Amino acid sequence: MLVHMTSRLKEAGIEFYITRAKHKVEEVLKRSGLYEKIGGDTHFFGRRTHAVMYQPKVKKNMPNTKKATSGQINAKLPALASSP
Repeated sequence: MLVHMTSRLKEAGIEFYITRAKHKVEEVLKRSGLYEKIGGDTHFFGRRTHAVMYQPKVKKNMPNTKKATSGQINAKLPALASSP
């Protein structure tokens, strides 16, 4: 399920971050390959504040690039959850 959600979020242009994951959970994700699919070290944070403050470098050739608001994300989530 997490594999499917991760790919659907990427298709929708939504960045997915994980914070405060237990060490064992991170190890399982690494062994399964999902850790890298999610984004590797740039998508896992020990503190929520670090994830919120994180701003990845955006390519200069990408016009109108901005972060989605929580309302925009919530609007897309029901469609993502109901997809096969």
